[in-house]
Amino acid sequence: MTLTAQTPGARGSNHKSIIPRKKRPMEHRFEHHFAHITPATYWNLFFFDEAYNDALYAHLGVAILEKTIDGALELDATSRIERHLSLKPQRSAPGFVDKLLGKATTIREDSRLDMDAGTMATSIHLPTIGGRVDFGGTYTWRPEADGFVRIWSGHCHARFPLVGKKMERYFLGELEKDLERSYQFTLKWLADPR
Repeated sequence: MTLTAQTPGARGSNHKSIIPRKKRPMEHRFEHHFAHITPATYWNLFFFDEAYNDALYAHLGVAILEKTIDGALELDATSRIERHLSLKPQRSAPGFVDKLLGKATTIREDSRLDMDAGTMATSIHLPTIGGRVDFGGTYTWRPEADGFVRIWSGHCHARFPLVGKKMERYFLGELEKDLERSYQFTLKWLADPR
């Protein structure tokens, strides 16, 4: 999209300059309340409970191909951990996404948890087109009397002519569904751990 502006000092002139408008990434924000659990207990489950992770990702229709964790093996108030996942979705994408991805379907997810700062930053790297799509976000959390609230602030910026915004809506929409499904799954898991 462009913005047309008259050149300064060109009174009554027909000469116009074209000033490109900076495109903003699409953003979204979600809050999920977890009762009777601390952030440290939740993140220990998230990072280290293999049964939980296997069941969660199977529930979401995603296969974990590879998982590496760097940092502490158990969380405390100052822990810093990095987790790197190679994931393969077991569901189909719309045609315009399939066309851009081609046969490559492995997604890389990099997460950096900093308990002291109260953040976990996540980057999602898409195959083939990853250099042209900035996709990810940050979890933060706040304590409440009966547990805590996990807050996700995400963004997607796809630099593709014609289909960029459509891709952003698709990827953020899929992430929104997965966040809600994983939240509901986690509540059930916490109520009845295996």
